[in-house]
Amino acid sequence: MAKDEAEAKAQEQEAAALKEDAEFELGKAVPMLAEATRVLSELKKDDLYSVAGVKVPTPNVVVCMEVACHMF
Repeated sequence: MAKDEAEAKAQEQEAAALKEDAEFELGKAVPMLAEATRVLSELKKDDLYSVAGVKVPTPNVVVCMEVACHMF
């Protein structure tokens, strides 16, 4: 019985550490999601057409378009 309790405590501590790590990562991701949502809400159809005319887009444009594709 004591062995089971010790195992359960170890699993509980591991789960608490995983939860803390996940909450920390989520805390970093939520503001980025809010900013991305704000930027996408300001995006206009003409902005997409102007990007289409660029032969070699910058890395920022590529990321923006990937996010737009995921959101649409």
